Order: sequence, then C-alpha cells, then structure tokens
Amino acid sequence: MIYEWIGKNALPQSVVEHIEVFFRDRHFIVATEETGGKWAVSAARTVENRTYTISTRIYGTPSDFFVEFDNKSQGQLFSKFANMLVFFGLGVLARRELEKDQFLESLEREFWDYLEVFLDRDRKSRQI
Repeated sequence: MIYEWIGKNALPQSVVEHIEVFFRDRHFIVATEETGGKWAVSAARTVENRTYTISTRIYGTPSDFFVEFDNKSQGQLFSKFANMLVFFGLGVLARRELEKDQFLESLEREFWDYLEVFLDRDRKSRQI
C-alpha cells in the first residue's frame, strides 16, 4: 500500500529513522539504503519458523512525499484457495499462511498509525 502526505514538511531522514525504530521495537532486523533521494528500509523477522519480510520505500519532497509498505505476503492467494487446500490435505499449510497474513495485516495497520502520529508530532514540534 502507498500513502501520500502533502504539507507535512517532514525531513525524509527523520521519517526513515522513525520507520527503523518502528521495526526494531518489534524485533525486526533492519537495513536501510538511500539512492538518489529515495530511501528503502527493509525489515525481516523469523518467529516459529515463519519469516516475515517487509519493504518500505520513501520518496518525494518534504512537503509532498510517499511511503510505500510491501509485506510480500502470499496469504491472499492462500485465502482464495483455503477450502481446496483443506480438501487436499494441506489445511495446516493454509492455516499457517493465513496466520502469517493476519500478522502482516495487523503490523501494517500499526505501521500507518505509528507513522501518522509521528508526522503530526513532528509538525507540531516545529511550529512551536
């Protein structure tokens, strides 16, 4: 999913740092790369033999920038075919993928809420 923020006047480096903190606070391993004014923050975590991989990209100007969140989830595909997978004896696999997808959806909602709170606080702190 991609969100665009207009008029927040946030420094890209500050946004990137807060995205890194978000993932580190949730025990992800984080790697950041900057190329030509575009930032990429990758995060990975393994829990109970499940690996979660997240990619975020930040680009634009301080007054008009985009943040993209990609969780590389295949769960939507599994959810469409879950009944068929159960029929063929692969219900455990389908359940694991659906649980992974639920975790990633919850994490993404939390990510957007966190980022919105940070941007509002950042803007207010610069107005004082």
